[in-house]
Amino acid sequence: MKKIKKLCCLLLVLALFAALVACAPGSQSSREEPGSEQTSTGEQVPEDPTVGEAPVLELVADPRHETGFNVKGQQDGDGTVKGMLWYDSRQEEALWDLAQWESGYYFRENGAYPAAYDILNGEKTESEGVWQWKDASKTLRVDPGSGSVFLALDAGKEYAAPRENGQPWPHLLLEYGLTENPRAAAMSRLELQLTFQLEHFENLMAEGTQREGLHTAQFMWYMTLRNVNPASEDYGCFMWFGVNLFDRRYEFAELYAMQDTGKPINTEAYIYQPAARDILPAATAVGVRQEVKADLLPHIKKAFISAQNAKFFTRSNFSDLAVGGGNFGWEMTGTYCAGMTVESFQLVAVMN
Repeated sequence: MKKIKKLCCLLLVLALFAALVACAPGSQSSREEPGSEQTSTGEQVPEDPTVGEAPVLELVADPRHETGFNVKGQQDGDGTVKGMLWYDSRQEEALWDLAQWESGYYFRENGAYPAAYDILNGEKTESEGVWQWKDASKTLRVDPGSGSVFLALDAGKEYAAPRENGQPWPHLLLEYGLTENPRAAAMSRLELQLTFQLEHFENLMAEGTQREGLHTAQFMWYMTLRNVNPASEDYGCFMWFGVNLFDRRYEFAELYAMQDTGKPINTEAYIYQPAARDILPAATAVGVRQEVKADLLPHIKKAFISAQNAKFFTRSNFSDLAVGGGNFGWEMTGTYCAGMTVESFQLVAVMN
């Protein structure tokens, strides 16, 4: 009996010792795990750990658009808020922005953009809780009860002739913010949850005028990745990370990585879009409802390495980057008419 008691005491002592060692600072091995990627700065980008009871954050602010929209100017790159779109009553603050750059560009008079192409002057209607604003070329329809939003752009009303190389193009974009800006390295998963459907698409270009490298209609989704480390020499630098949800030229858009250029006003930032086939469950086509649930984190790691190889973020570590807001919507570099419904949108971060 005494021997059994002594054995139990010995086992208890060993268990307590093991627990103390496990909790001691620096007790975990710093050995690199097999398969981890290395950036050009020499920092290791770790593989995703197993997700247990980790904190889960829904990041998109006002995902149902209940606060309305700030509206920006028509001139490309004009970030000045010119007014607000609201429902039955004006809110103190709208958490979403609407960008309508180059709307009415080809019908300017003395450099002034026509008021008919400003959605603030558009016709506002409501039916069974669904609100719509419509101007000469654009339609925004929102159900703040469900969060569904419809964006349509008729570039047939925008172009007086087929667009030539170097000329601007119309935009209809909704810009969103985040409730938090977690660092990419602090997440084990960043899930894009997006349900959308292409409602209609029409090619209005006359026969023989369409040029494949110049004319297209794209519906894009973007977020930003920004260096938020004040001690870093790249502090404040950012890149665009996006998904091409629809491009009239392709069944699935290929991987795209390049600097943001090509317009009189551009950010000069690096752009990275993974291959659409790696994100979308099916090819986007009229009437096909898409339900996206994709972990973006592996693609974000590849985007960071790609940016460094292209001489961006060369003074940054992966741990310096945090996710930020972005936009989604239409850009039409050719004469097309199309409408897209985004039923729901959320970014969900699973933290380490």
